[in-house]
Amino acid sequence: MSSYSNDNAVSPVIGVVLMVAITVILAAVISTYVFGMATSVPKEYVVGATFQQLDSDHVTVTYVGGQDAAVVTNLTVSINSLYAGTIGSNDGSVLKVGCSTTFTANPPHSFIRNTHVVATAHFLDGTSQVILDYFL
Repeated sequence: MSSYSNDNAVSPVIGVVLMVAITVILAAVISTYVFGMATSVPKEYVVGATFQQLDSDHVTVTYVGGQDAAVVTNLTVSINSLYAGTIGSNDGSVLKVGCSTTFTANPPHSFIRNTHVVATAHFLDGTSQVILDYFL
């Protein structure tokens, strides 16, 4: 008498179950890592500034506000890395929309070409963000 036993299918079924379990565990670990990284992305504020060249000796930078205008304390303006100024105060109060500063070239007529204007907004939470980067 012979007894017939079919144990050949047990090994492939266990293998498939183990592969699916490993895939689910890996997906959970990777997604936890990826979604955990999203919390460290800094907030991007929506504010802006405009630049106007009055003549070859004068440029004006004006704060125009935006969605997050209520959290801007001041603007730091740099022109050609030589001229620097601040629009607003550093006392932590909110910068008013429409504030502007006019910069005068020294030597005269130096704002004609290759002028680089950068305005950086500083916020109540201590962060800062470039809101104007302009080349003449």
